[in-house]
Amino acid sequence: NLLDARGAISVTERTGYISRVRNISRLCAEEYIKQREKLGFPLIK
Repeated sequence: NLLDARGAISVTERTGYISRVRNISRLCAEEYIKQREKLGFPLIK
């Protein structure tokens, strides 16, 4: 929002950045779940 408010990035670039952050977050969450499954963490079942 700060970059957008200052006019540092365009609407198209902002959409791209948000998409990248969402994808990275999803990948991190998936890896975290995989690690917890390997440890036998019972709360994710």
